[in-house]
Amino acid sequence: MTQTPPKSSDPSHPQDVPQDALRAIGGANGDVLGVRQPGLSAYVGTFGVELMIRGCTIIQALLVANFLPPEQRGELAAVILWPILISNLLLLGVDVSASRRVAKGDDIGLNVRTTLMLMVILSILGVLIGWALLPRLLPPEYRAYTWLARVYLIFVPINQGAAALRRIDQGQGNFRRFNIVRSIVNPGMIVGVLLGAVLGRVTVPWVVGTYLVAQSVPFVVRLVWTAGWLRGRVSLRHAAALLKEGMGFAVMRVVTEMYFHLDKILIMWMLVREKLGLYALALSAAGVLNAITQSAGMIAFTRSAQSPFRQGFHQIAQAFRIIAWAAIFGGALLAALLPVAIPLVVPKYAAAAPIAAALVGGMVLAGLADFVDQCLQGHGRPMVSTIGRAIYIAVMLAAGLPLLYTMGLMGFVIAFIIAQAIYLLWLILNLVRELDNASFAEMVHLRFGDLRFAADKLRQAIKKAPTP
Repeated sequence: MTQTPPKSSDPSHPQDVPQDALRAIGGANGDVLGVRQPGLSAYVGTFGVELMIRGCTIIQALLVANFLPPEQRGELAAVILWPILISNLLLLGVDVSASRRVAKGDDIGLNVRTTLMLMVILSILGVLIGWALLPRLLPPEYRAYTWLARVYLIFVPINQGAAALRRIDQGQGNFRRFNIVRSIVNPGMIVGVLLGAVLGRVTVPWVVGTYLVAQSVPFVVRLVWTAGWLRGRVSLRHAAALLKEGMGFAVMRVVTEMYFHLDKILIMWMLVREKLGLYALALSAAGVLNAITQSAGMIAFTRSAQSPFRQGFHQIAQAFRIIAWAAIFGGALLAALLPVAIPLVVPKYAAAAPIAAALVGGMVLAGLADFVDQCLQGHGRPMVSTIGRAIYIAVMLAAGLPLLYTMGLMGFVIAFIIAQAIYLLWLILNLVRELDNASFAEMVHLRFGDLRFAADKLRQAIKKAPTP
Protein backbone atom coordinates (compact mmCIF):
# COMPACT_ATOMS: atom_id res chain seq x y z
CA MET A 1 0.00 0.00 0.00
CA THR A 2 1.39 3.40 -0.99
CA GLN A 3 2.15 5.75 1.88
CA THR A 4 1.48 9.46 1.58
CA PRO A 5 3.48 12.08 3.39
CA PRO A 6 1.84 13.79 6.34
CA LYS A 7 0.33 17.18 5.69
CA SER A 8 1.98 20.08 7.44
CA SER A 9 1.71 23.84 7.62
CA ASP A 10 5.50 24.13 7.82
CA PRO A 11 6.59 26.41 4.94
CA SER A 12 9.75 24.38 4.47
CA HIS A 13 7.70 21.40 3.27
CA PRO A 14 5.64 22.10 0.15
CA GLN A 15 2.72 19.71 -0.12
CA ASP A 16 1.66 17.41 -2.93
CA VAL A 17 -1.57 18.76 -4.36
CA PRO A 18 -4.01 16.52 -6.29
CA GLN A 19 -3.76 17.29 -10.01
CA ASP A 20 -7.54 17.66 -10.45
CA ALA A 21 -7.54 20.30 -7.73
CA LEU A 22 -4.61 22.04 -9.37
CA ARG A 23 -6.40 22.20 -12.69
CA ALA A 24 -9.53 23.53 -11.00
CA ILE A 25 -7.54 26.32 -9.34
CA GLY A 26 -5.67 27.11 -12.52
CA GLY A 27 -8.71 27.48 -14.71
CA ALA A 28 -9.39 26.43 -18.26
CA ASN A 29 -5.79 26.15 -19.32
CA GLY A 30 -5.00 23.62 -16.63
CA ASP A 31 -2.37 25.83 -14.97
CA VAL A 32 -2.20 26.02 -11.20
CA LEU A 33 -1.15 29.41 -9.95
CA GLY A 34 0.76 29.42 -13.24
CA VAL A 35 2.01 25.82 -12.93
CA ARG A 36 1.88 23.80 -16.16
CA GLN A 37 2.11 20.11 -16.85
CA PRO A 38 4.93 19.53 -19.40
CA GLY A 39 3.92 17.36 -22.34
CA LEU A 40 5.55 16.06 -25.50
CA SER A 41 5.83 19.57 -26.96
CA ALA A 42 7.97 20.56 -23.96
CA TYR A 43 10.29 17.61 -24.62
CA VAL A 44 10.56 18.42 -28.33
CA GLY A 45 11.03 22.15 -27.79
CA THR A 46 13.59 21.69 -25.02
CA PHE A 47 15.49 19.11 -27.04
CA GLY A 48 15.52 21.43 -30.06
CA VAL A 49 16.88 24.34 -28.01
CA GLU A 50 19.42 22.10 -26.28
CA LEU A 51 20.57 20.82 -29.65
CA MET A 52 20.92 24.41 -30.86
CA ILE A 53 22.90 25.31 -27.74
CA ARG A 54 25.22 22.34 -28.18
CA GLY A 55 25.72 23.19 -31.83
CA CYS A 56 26.53 26.80 -30.90
CA THR A 57 28.92 25.52 -28.23
CA ILE A 58 30.80 23.52 -30.85
CA ILE A 59 30.93 26.51 -33.24
CA GLN A 60 32.04 28.79 -30.42
CA ALA A 61 34.73 26.31 -29.30
CA LEU A 62 36.04 25.94 -32.85
CA LEU A 63 36.06 29.72 -33.39
CA VAL A 64 38.00 30.31 -30.17
CA ALA A 65 40.35 27.43 -31.04
CA ASN A 66 41.08 28.99 -34.44
CA PHE A 67 42.18 32.26 -32.81
CA LEU A 68 43.73 31.04 -29.55
CA PRO A 69 46.52 28.42 -29.48
CA PRO A 70 46.10 25.52 -26.99
CA GLU A 71 48.09 27.21 -24.21
CA GLN A 72 45.90 30.36 -24.38
CA ARG A 73 42.78 28.19 -24.51
CA GLY A 74 44.04 26.64 -21.29
CA GLU A 75 44.47 30.11 -19.78
CA LEU A 76 40.88 30.96 -20.74
CA ALA A 77 39.61 27.79 -19.05
CA ALA A 78 41.55 28.64 -15.88
CA VAL A 79 40.28 32.23 -15.75
CA ILE A 80 36.58 31.33 -15.90
CA LEU A 81 36.76 28.14 -13.81
CA TRP A 82 36.78 29.53 -10.27
CA PRO A 83 34.14 32.30 -10.65
CA ILE A 84 31.77 29.70 -12.14
CA LEU A 85 32.45 27.28 -9.30
CA ILE A 86 32.08 29.94 -6.58
CA SER A 87 28.81 31.19 -8.05
CA ASN A 88 27.27 27.75 -8.29
CA LEU A 89 28.36 26.77 -4.77
CA LEU A 90 26.78 29.86 -3.23
CA LEU A 91 23.37 29.18 -4.71
CA LEU A 92 23.02 27.08 -1.52
CA GLY A 93 20.23 25.02 -3.06
CA VAL A 94 17.81 27.98 -2.89
CA ASP A 95 17.15 27.75 -6.64
CA VAL A 96 16.13 24.09 -6.37
CA SER A 97 13.96 24.57 -3.28
CA ALA A 98 12.14 27.50 -4.94
CA SER A 99 11.65 25.42 -8.09
CA ARG A 100 10.12 22.53 -6.13
CA ARG A 101 7.83 24.88 -4.23
CA VAL A 102 6.56 26.47 -7.44
CA ALA A 103 6.02 22.99 -8.94
CA LYS A 104 3.77 22.16 -5.96
CA GLY A 105 1.62 25.26 -6.57
CA ASP A 106 3.30 27.71 -4.17
CA ASP A 107 3.04 31.50 -4.82
CA ILE A 108 5.33 32.22 -7.79
CA GLY A 109 5.66 35.96 -7.14
CA LEU A 110 6.66 35.43 -3.52
CA ASN A 111 9.23 32.83 -4.55
CA VAL A 112 10.69 35.09 -7.26
CA ARG A 113 11.06 38.10 -4.96
CA THR A 114 12.41 36.18 -2.00
CA THR A 115 14.81 34.12 -4.10
CA LEU A 116 16.21 37.20 -5.88
CA MET A 117 16.74 38.91 -2.51
CA LEU A 118 18.75 35.90 -1.32
CA MET A 119 20.71 35.82 -4.57
CA VAL A 120 21.79 39.46 -4.14
CA ILE A 121 23.13 38.72 -0.64
CA LEU A 122 24.85 35.49 -1.69
CA SER A 123 26.40 36.99 -4.83
CA ILE A 124 27.99 39.83 -2.83
CA LEU A 125 29.45 37.20 -0.51
CA GLY A 126 30.69 35.23 -3.52
CA VAL A 127 32.47 38.22 -5.08
CA LEU A 128 34.26 38.99 -1.79
CA ILE A 129 35.35 35.38 -1.32
CA GLY A 130 36.52 35.10 -4.93
CA TRP A 131 38.47 38.36 -4.81
CA ALA A 132 40.36 37.18 -1.73
CA LEU A 133 41.03 33.58 -2.79
CA LEU A 134 41.71 33.77 -6.54
CA PRO A 135 45.47 34.47 -6.19
CA ARG A 136 45.79 31.22 -4.23
CA LEU A 137 43.43 29.13 -6.36
CA LEU A 138 45.32 29.70 -9.62
CA PRO A 139 48.59 27.77 -10.22
CA PRO A 140 51.74 29.95 -10.51
CA GLU A 141 51.86 29.80 -14.32
CA TYR A 142 48.35 31.35 -14.47
CA ARG A 143 48.92 34.09 -11.85
CA ALA A 144 49.39 36.80 -14.51
CA TYR A 145 45.66 36.39 -15.26
CA THR A 146 44.50 36.89 -11.65
CA TRP A 147 43.21 40.37 -12.58
CA LEU A 148 41.10 38.91 -15.38
CA ALA A 149 39.67 36.18 -13.16
CA ARG A 150 38.67 38.93 -10.71
CA VAL A 151 36.95 40.83 -13.53
CA TYR A 152 35.05 37.64 -14.36
CA LEU A 153 33.62 37.66 -10.83
CA ILE A 154 30.96 39.93 -12.38
CA PHE A 155 29.61 36.58 -13.59
CA VAL A 156 28.64 35.64 -10.00
CA PRO A 157 25.56 37.90 -9.56
CA ILE A 158 24.55 37.44 -13.20
CA ASN A 159 24.66 33.66 -12.92
CA GLN A 160 22.95 33.51 -9.52
CA GLY A 161 20.00 35.62 -10.60
CA ALA A 162 19.68 33.80 -13.93
CA ALA A 163 19.95 30.35 -12.33
CA ALA A 164 17.25 31.13 -9.78
CA LEU A 165 14.79 32.46 -12.38
CA ARG A 166 15.57 29.59 -14.75
CA ARG A 167 14.81 27.05 -12.03
CA ILE A 168 11.53 28.79 -11.18
CA ASP A 169 10.49 28.63 -14.84
CA GLN A 170 11.39 24.94 -14.80
CA GLY A 171 9.34 24.29 -11.67
CA GLN A 172 6.42 26.24 -13.11
CA GLY A 173 6.59 24.12 -16.25
CA ASN A 174 6.92 27.25 -18.41
CA PHE A 175 9.36 25.69 -20.86
CA ARG A 176 8.56 28.24 -23.54
CA ARG A 177 10.06 31.08 -21.49
CA PHE A 178 12.72 28.75 -20.07
CA ASN A 179 13.93 27.85 -23.56
CA ILE A 180 13.66 31.33 -25.10
CA VAL A 181 15.84 32.92 -22.43
CA ARG A 182 18.54 30.28 -22.35
CA SER A 183 18.74 30.18 -26.16
CA ILE A 184 20.12 33.75 -26.22
CA VAL A 185 23.47 33.10 -24.51
CA ASN A 186 25.42 30.98 -26.99
CA PRO A 187 24.56 32.87 -30.18
CA GLY A 188 25.65 36.02 -28.32
CA MET A 189 29.01 34.43 -27.56
CA ILE A 190 29.49 33.54 -31.24
CA VAL A 191 28.63 37.08 -32.33
CA GLY A 192 31.14 38.46 -29.82
CA VAL A 193 33.96 36.22 -31.04
CA LEU A 194 33.17 37.06 -34.68
CA LEU A 195 33.17 40.77 -33.86
CA GLY A 196 36.57 40.32 -32.24
CA ALA A 197 37.79 38.54 -35.38
CA VAL A 198 36.66 41.47 -37.56
CA LEU A 199 38.45 43.90 -35.25
CA GLY A 200 41.50 41.66 -34.92
CA ARG A 201 41.06 41.54 -31.15
CA VAL A 202 40.38 37.87 -30.29
CA THR A 203 42.47 37.53 -27.14
CA VAL A 204 41.79 35.86 -23.79
CA PRO A 205 40.50 39.14 -22.25
CA TRP A 206 38.26 39.77 -25.29
CA VAL A 207 36.70 36.31 -25.04
CA VAL A 208 36.14 36.73 -21.28
CA GLY A 209 34.40 40.07 -21.94
CA THR A 210 32.29 38.45 -24.65
CA TYR A 211 31.19 35.73 -22.22
CA LEU A 212 30.13 38.33 -19.63
CA VAL A 213 28.07 40.36 -22.11
CA ALA A 214 26.46 37.24 -23.57
CA GLN A 215 25.44 36.05 -20.08
CA SER A 216 24.13 39.49 -19.07
CA VAL A 217 21.70 40.04 -21.96
CA PRO A 218 19.37 37.07 -21.29
CA PHE A 219 19.42 37.83 -17.57
CA VAL A 220 18.20 41.37 -18.23
CA VAL A 221 15.56 40.02 -20.64
CA ARG A 222 14.38 37.57 -17.98
CA LEU A 223 14.24 40.29 -15.32
CA VAL A 224 12.05 42.42 -17.58
CA TRP A 225 9.83 39.39 -18.16
CA THR A 226 9.57 39.02 -14.37
CA ALA A 227 8.67 42.69 -13.72
CA GLY A 228 5.09 41.88 -12.74
CA TRP A 229 6.27 39.55 -9.98
CA LEU A 230 8.79 41.99 -8.51
CA ARG A 231 6.08 44.16 -6.93
CA GLY A 232 5.00 42.92 -3.54
CA ARG A 233 6.33 41.82 -0.19
CA VAL A 234 9.48 39.84 0.57
CA SER A 235 9.05 37.32 3.36
CA LEU A 236 11.99 36.72 5.69
CA ARG A 237 10.15 33.66 7.00
CA HIS A 238 9.89 32.35 3.47
CA ALA A 239 13.58 33.13 2.87
CA ALA A 240 14.50 31.10 5.96
CA ALA A 241 12.32 28.24 4.72
CA LEU A 242 14.00 28.30 1.29
CA LEU A 243 17.45 28.25 2.90
CA LYS A 244 16.47 25.44 5.26
CA GLU A 245 14.99 23.30 2.50
CA GLY A 246 17.92 24.15 0.23
CA MET A 247 20.57 22.89 2.66
CA GLY A 248 20.30 19.31 1.43
CA PHE A 249 20.67 20.54 -2.14
CA ALA A 250 23.52 22.85 -1.06
CA VAL A 251 25.51 19.91 0.29
CA MET A 252 24.79 18.12 -2.96
CA ARG A 253 25.93 21.22 -4.89
CA VAL A 254 29.37 21.14 -3.24
CA VAL A 255 29.88 17.57 -4.39
CA THR A 256 28.26 18.35 -7.75
CA GLU A 257 30.69 21.18 -8.50
CA MET A 258 33.62 18.91 -7.71
CA TYR A 259 31.97 16.29 -9.92
CA PHE A 260 31.82 18.72 -12.85
CA HIS A 261 35.13 20.55 -12.33
CA LEU A 262 37.53 18.12 -10.63
CA ASP A 263 38.93 17.02 -13.99
CA LYS A 264 39.82 20.58 -15.03
CA ILE A 265 41.24 21.44 -11.60
CA LEU A 266 43.54 18.39 -11.61
CA ILE A 267 44.70 18.97 -15.19
CA MET A 268 45.25 22.67 -14.47
CA TRP A 269 47.50 21.92 -11.49
CA MET A 270 49.26 18.80 -12.82
CA LEU A 271 49.80 19.44 -16.55
CA VAL A 272 50.94 22.35 -18.69
CA ARG A 273 48.53 24.96 -20.08
CA GLU A 274 48.51 23.36 -23.53
CA LYS A 275 47.06 20.13 -22.13
CA LEU A 276 44.21 21.98 -20.40
CA GLY A 277 43.46 23.73 -23.70
CA LEU A 278 43.36 20.42 -25.58
CA TYR A 279 41.13 18.85 -22.93
CA ALA A 280 38.76 21.84 -22.94
CA LEU A 281 38.22 21.53 -26.69
CA ALA A 282 37.80 17.74 -26.47
CA LEU A 283 35.23 18.14 -23.70
CA SER A 284 33.25 20.71 -25.70
CA ALA A 285 33.23 18.46 -28.78
CA ALA A 286 32.17 15.31 -26.91
CA GLY A 287 29.60 17.27 -24.86
CA VAL A 288 27.36 17.90 -27.89
CA LEU A 289 25.89 14.46 -27.18
CA ASN A 290 24.33 15.68 -23.94
CA ALA A 291 21.74 17.68 -25.86
CA ILE A 292 19.71 14.47 -25.76
CA THR A 293 20.00 13.68 -22.07
CA GLN A 294 20.03 17.16 -20.52
CA SER A 295 16.89 18.33 -22.30
CA ALA A 296 15.06 15.22 -21.09
CA GLY A 297 16.50 15.64 -17.59
CA MET A 298 15.21 19.23 -17.29
CA ILE A 299 11.66 18.07 -17.97
CA ALA A 300 12.07 14.93 -15.86
CA PHE A 301 12.80 17.15 -12.85
CA THR A 302 9.54 19.05 -13.36
CA ARG A 303 7.44 15.93 -13.89
CA SER A 304 9.00 14.24 -10.87
CA ALA A 305 8.47 17.31 -8.66
CA GLN A 306 4.81 17.39 -9.73
CA SER A 307 4.30 13.63 -9.20
CA PRO A 308 2.66 12.17 -6.10
CA PHE A 309 4.95 10.74 -3.43
CA ARG A 310 7.02 7.71 -4.64
CA GLN A 311 5.05 7.46 -7.92
CA GLY A 312 5.95 7.61 -11.62
CA PHE A 313 8.59 4.89 -11.99
CA HIS A 314 7.20 3.29 -15.16
CA GLN A 315 7.23 6.60 -17.04
CA ILE A 316 10.77 7.33 -15.81
CA ALA A 317 12.00 3.88 -16.84
CA GLN A 318 10.54 4.11 -20.32
CA ALA A 319 11.97 7.61 -20.84
CA PHE A 320 15.37 6.39 -19.61
CA ARG A 321 15.41 3.50 -22.08
CA ILE A 322 14.43 5.71 -25.02
CA ILE A 323 17.12 8.25 -24.08
CA ALA A 324 19.67 5.44 -23.71
CA TRP A 325 18.94 4.24 -27.26
CA ALA A 326 19.33 7.78 -28.60
CA ALA A 327 22.55 8.38 -26.63
CA ILE A 328 24.11 5.11 -27.79
CA PHE A 329 23.32 5.73 -31.46
CA GLY A 330 24.35 9.38 -31.26
CA GLY A 331 27.51 8.50 -29.33
CA ALA A 332 28.64 5.92 -31.88
CA LEU A 333 28.18 8.43 -34.70
CA LEU A 334 29.97 11.20 -32.83
CA ALA A 335 32.90 8.98 -31.81
CA ALA A 336 33.42 8.04 -35.45
CA LEU A 337 33.16 11.65 -36.64
CA LEU A 338 35.41 13.51 -34.18
CA PRO A 339 38.79 11.95 -35.12
CA VAL A 340 38.23 13.18 -38.67
CA ALA A 341 36.52 16.50 -37.95
CA ILE A 342 38.85 18.02 -35.34
CA PRO A 343 42.13 17.75 -37.32
CA LEU A 344 40.31 18.96 -40.42
CA VAL A 345 38.71 22.04 -38.82
CA VAL A 346 41.35 23.02 -36.23
CA PRO A 347 44.66 21.36 -37.19
CA LYS A 348 46.61 22.81 -34.26
CA TYR A 349 44.26 20.89 -31.92
CA ALA A 350 44.68 17.56 -33.75
CA ALA A 351 46.06 15.98 -30.57
CA ALA A 352 42.63 16.49 -28.96
CA ALA A 353 40.86 14.21 -31.49
CA PRO A 354 41.48 10.80 -29.84
CA ILE A 355 40.75 12.32 -26.41
CA ALA A 356 37.41 13.68 -27.65
CA ALA A 357 36.43 10.35 -29.26
CA ALA A 358 37.21 8.46 -26.04
CA LEU A 359 35.33 11.03 -23.94
CA VAL A 360 32.13 10.26 -25.84
CA GLY A 361 31.73 6.97 -23.95
CA GLY A 362 31.97 8.77 -20.64
CA MET A 363 29.55 11.44 -21.86
CA VAL A 364 26.91 8.81 -22.69
CA LEU A 365 27.13 7.49 -19.12
CA ALA A 366 27.25 11.01 -17.63
CA GLY A 367 24.18 12.10 -19.59
CA LEU A 368 22.13 9.09 -18.49
CA ALA A 369 23.26 9.68 -14.90
CA ASP A 370 22.12 13.30 -15.16
CA PHE A 371 18.64 12.17 -16.25
CA VAL A 372 18.28 9.81 -13.27
CA ASP A 373 19.71 12.46 -10.96
CA GLN A 374 17.08 14.99 -12.09
CA CYS A 375 14.34 12.47 -11.36
CA LEU A 376 15.69 11.88 -7.85
CA GLN A 377 16.02 15.62 -7.21
CA GLY A 378 12.44 16.17 -8.35
CA HIS A 379 11.33 13.55 -5.83
CA GLY A 380 13.25 15.40 -3.11
CA ARG A 381 16.16 12.95 -2.77
CA PRO A 382 19.28 15.09 -3.23
CA MET A 383 21.46 13.05 -0.86
CA VAL A 384 21.39 10.04 -3.18
CA SER A 385 23.19 12.05 -5.84
CA THR A 386 25.48 13.59 -3.24
CA ILE A 387 26.71 10.22 -2.03
CA GLY A 388 26.97 8.92 -5.61
CA ARG A 389 29.05 11.87 -6.74
CA ALA A 390 31.26 11.52 -3.67
CA ILE A 391 31.88 7.95 -4.81
CA TYR A 392 32.66 9.26 -8.31
CA ILE A 393 35.17 11.76 -6.87
CA ALA A 394 36.83 9.04 -4.79
CA VAL A 395 37.20 6.83 -7.88
CA MET A 396 38.57 9.75 -9.92
CA LEU A 397 41.15 10.54 -7.26
CA ALA A 398 42.09 6.90 -6.72
CA ALA A 399 42.30 5.96 -10.42
CA GLY A 400 42.48 9.29 -12.22
CA LEU A 401 45.54 10.70 -10.49
CA PRO A 402 47.86 7.73 -11.16
CA LEU A 403 46.50 7.28 -14.70
CA LEU A 404 46.89 11.00 -15.42
CA TYR A 405 50.46 10.85 -14.15
CA THR A 406 51.41 7.69 -16.10
CA MET A 407 49.28 7.91 -19.27
CA GLY A 408 48.44 11.61 -19.54
CA LEU A 409 45.04 12.75 -20.73
CA MET A 410 43.99 9.38 -22.18
CA GLY A 411 44.54 7.68 -18.83
CA PHE A 412 42.42 10.34 -17.18
CA VAL A 413 39.61 9.69 -19.68
CA ILE A 414 39.70 5.97 -18.84
CA ALA A 415 39.27 6.80 -15.15
CA PHE A 416 36.43 9.17 -16.11
CA ILE A 417 34.53 6.39 -17.91
CA ILE A 418 34.96 3.94 -15.01
CA ALA A 419 33.82 6.52 -12.45
CA GLN A 420 30.76 7.51 -14.51
CA ALA A 421 29.69 3.87 -14.88
CA ILE A 422 29.85 3.34 -11.12
CA TYR A 423 27.94 6.58 -10.48
CA LEU A 424 25.17 5.68 -12.95
CA LEU A 425 24.76 2.23 -11.37
CA TRP A 426 24.47 3.81 -7.93
CA LEU A 427 21.73 6.21 -9.09
CA ILE A 428 19.67 3.52 -10.80
CA LEU A 429 19.81 1.19 -7.79
CA ASN A 430 18.65 4.00 -5.50
CA LEU A 431 15.90 5.18 -7.82
CA VAL A 432 14.54 1.63 -7.86
CA ARG A 433 14.67 1.58 -4.06
CA GLU A 434 13.00 4.98 -3.62
CA LEU A 435 9.95 4.54 -5.91
CA ASP A 436 7.01 2.16 -5.69
CA ASN A 437 6.62 -0.78 -8.12
CA ALA A 438 10.16 -0.30 -9.44
CA SER A 439 12.63 -2.87 -10.74
CA PHE A 440 16.22 -2.70 -11.96
CA ALA A 441 15.45 -4.91 -14.97
CA GLU A 442 12.67 -2.63 -16.21
CA MET A 443 15.04 0.32 -15.98
CA VAL A 444 17.99 -1.10 -17.94
CA HIS A 445 16.48 -3.70 -20.32
CA LEU A 446 16.52 -1.81 -23.62
CA ARG A 447 13.64 -2.81 -25.90
CA PHE A 448 12.99 -2.12 -29.57
CA GLY A 449 9.37 -1.49 -28.61
CA ASP A 450 10.47 1.70 -26.89
CA LEU A 451 11.83 2.98 -30.21
CA ARG A 452 8.49 2.26 -31.89
CA PHE A 453 6.68 4.03 -29.04
CA ALA A 454 8.92 7.09 -29.40
CA ALA A 455 8.45 7.12 -33.18
CA ASP A 456 4.65 6.94 -32.80
CA LYS A 457 4.65 9.81 -30.29
CA LEU A 458 6.82 11.89 -32.61
CA ARG A 459 4.47 11.25 -35.56
CA GLN A 460 1.49 12.27 -33.42
CA ALA A 461 3.25 15.48 -32.41
CA ILE A 462 4.03 16.29 -36.06
CA LYS A 463 0.41 15.69 -37.07
CA LYS A 464 -0.84 17.96 -34.27
CA ALA A 465 1.65 20.72 -35.08
CA PRO A 466 -0.04 23.77 -36.65
CA THR A 467 0.55 24.15 -40.36
CA PRO A 468 1.61 27.57 -41.75
